[in-house]
Amino acid sequence: MPPLKGLALTPGTLSGLLCMHKYRFLTIAQFARYTAVRYDHAAEKLRELEKRRVIGYFGFTSIPGHGKTPKVYYLTRRGYEWLINESDKAEEEIGPFHDVHREFTWAPQLYHRLALLDLFIALEDKPLAK
Repeated sequence: MPPLKGLALTPGTLSGLLCMHKYRFLTIAQFARYTAVRYDHAAEKLRELEKRRVIGYFGFTSIPGHGKTPKVYYLTRRGYEWLINESDKAEEEIGPFHDVHREFTWAPQLYHRLALLDLFIALEDKPLAK
């Protein structure tokens, strides 16, 4: 896959996408924490990647009486192929692509899964953004 024109690939973005592939999905706050950038910068970068179909999202829907669910991003097939080409890791090291089925993704248990991802990210010993 040719490089995506006009898309700045930083080591932080690449590591965030590798983390997204590893854990299947991430929220904006988790991506920001993992890549050690501010929340607004992470949100802008994820919007740009989503616009280019490198990542997709689910959530951000209203639940009556509870507000909106968080926006949760996942790596698309196109993003996975791009990640394989841009990463210095071998495809075997990164692992196979697993498609996220959006119609089955939002459930009350997802809040628990997101909390577990927060814990996993904290355990990876990455520096936290200020």
